[in-house]
Amino acid sequence: MNGMNTAMQFSLRRIVAATLLFALGLTLASAARAADSHPLPLWKVGNGQGQHLYLAGSMHALSRADYPLPEAFKQAFKQSNLLIEEINLNVISPGEVKKAIQSFAVLPEGNTLADAMGEGWDKAQKLAGKDGVDLAPYEHYKPWFAAFRISAKQFREQGYVPSLGLDFHFAGLAQQRDMPIIGLETISEQLSFFNSLDIETQRHFLLQTLEGLSKLRDELMRLHAAWRVGNLEELSAIAQSDFAKYPDLRTELLEKRNRGWMPTLERCFRNGKTCFVVVGAEHMAGEYGLIALLREDGYRVEQLTTTSYTVPAPATAPPAKTSAE
Repeated sequence: MNGMNTAMQFSLRRIVAATLLFALGLTLASAARAADSHPLPLWKVGNGQGQHLYLAGSMHALSRADYPLPEAFKQAFKQSNLLIEEINLNVISPGEVKKAIQSFAVLPEGNTLADAMGEGWDKAQKLAGKDGVDLAPYEHYKPWFAAFRISAKQFREQGYVPSLGLDFHFAGLAQQRDMPIIGLETISEQLSFFNSLDIETQRHFLLQTLEGLSKLRDELMRLHAAWRVGNLEELSAIAQSDFAKYPDLRTELLEKRNRGWMPTLERCFRNGKTCFVVVGAEHMAGEYGLIALLREDGYRVEQLTTTSYTVPAPATAPPAKTSAE
C-alpha cells in the first residue's frame, strides 16, 4: 500500500478525529512512566447469551512509541474471527484511490484553489505563509481536500504516522491470519460526505485548518492522551464543540453513519461471529455514539482496562520535513 493510501486514510478522518481540541487535565511525561490501572479505548459488547464483540476506538495516526499495544488488545483480537473497519484496507487499490480523488476532490479543469477560495484567498495565503506552508501543491484541489492534505502532512512532521494507526495495524494482523475483513464504507462514500459540503463551509474548513497549525503539537498531545484512556465524556464534549458551527455536518458524519453501521455490528451476534471492530474513537462517544446505541438496543457494554500500562513520550518529529504530496 503506497504513501497516497496511508495519507488518504488519515486525512479522511481529520475533521472528525485529528482536529478534536480539548484540555483533559492529563499531561504526557517526557519519558515513559508506569501507572497502576487505566481504562482503554476498547470495549466488550455482550448480548447476554454468551456472545460478544469488541469495539476498538482508533486514533488514525500513532507513533512507534505506542507499540506494543496493551495486552487487552492482543487478547481481544486473538479471540475474534472477523475484523470490521471503516474501509477494508486490504483490498483498496492505488487506482481506486486515484479515481476517487479525481472524482470528488479535484477542481474542474481551469479552476484553481484561489478561485474556489474567492475573497478568502488572501487570508489563506497569509496564514499559510505565517507557518511556512506552501499552498502551490494544493492548487488543483477543492478547499476541503486541500485542508486534509495539509493536515496530514503536518501530522507526519510531528511524528504521527498514518500507517501506525490502529486501522492499519489490525488490518495487517488480519492479513497475516487470513482473517476476513468487512469494510463499513467505500472510499468513494467517505469522500462524498465531504464533497457535499457547500463552498462557503469548505472555505471555512481550510482557513480554520491553517489558523490551527501553530497549536498543532499541543493539540496532538492532548488528543493522544485522551485516546489512550478512552475518555468518552471528553470526546463527546469536544465533538459538540468542534461541530458547534456545523450541526448538520455532525449529523451526517457521526450520527447517520453510526446508525448506518449498527445492522452490520448486530449481524455479528446473529451469525455467531466474534467481531473485532475498529473505527474512529469519536464514533464511540455521545448520545448517538456506538456505545449509547448498543446499550439502547439492550447490549451490555464494558470498557476494558489494563494494569500494565505505559504512557509513552510524545511523538518525535522527523529531522527533515517531507515535501507536500
